[in-house]
Amino acid sequence: MARPVQITGFMKSHLLGAAVLAAVMLVAPARSWALGFGADVGVDKPQSGPTTGTRGLFGRLGLIGPLDLQLDYARADYDGDRTDSRYGIGLRLEPFHLGHWLPALWAGAGVIDVDAPQMESNLGFTELGLGLVYAFNDHVRLELDVRQGSRSQLVDHENGPPAQDYRSGSLALSVKF
Repeated sequence: MARPVQITGFMKSHLLGAAVLAAVMLVAPARSWALGFGADVGVDKPQSGPTTGTRGLFGRLGLIGPLDLQLDYARADYDGDRTDSRYGIGLRLEPFHLGHWLPALWAGAGVIDVDAPQMESNLGFTELGLGLVYAFNDHVRLELDVRQGSRSQLVDHENGPPAQDYRSGSLALSVKF
């Protein structure tokens, strides 16, 4: 007889993030001028502690002109001992085009779900960033982002990670409709 599958807190957070991203993208208003999605890889360097690699997915909804609403999910693994799942929302502005090149500005916030043997915690984060986009055509784009942020515990836990600033960078491939 097969054992029932147990859904852990870690699995629940991944499923919830994917469901929220899918729901927002599905209920996009008809007047939205652009809908997009993409995948990225990057690095995260906290003020103290190890630098780690990240990988993620994002969806975008065009709001007004060059302003987009972006929802993202990213994951960072720290030497197999700790995994961070990051759920964020932000505004991305591409104010003007220089041929195929587009500078971009970013402001975002969200929650990081920390899962480690010695701690489980939720962190809040805010970040600002700059980016440079190369548009191959009207739909396919290569994006480089550099962000400065701050993260801290949403609820104080004795064993939780400390509040700290961080820098991150990512390279993304996106499709815009």
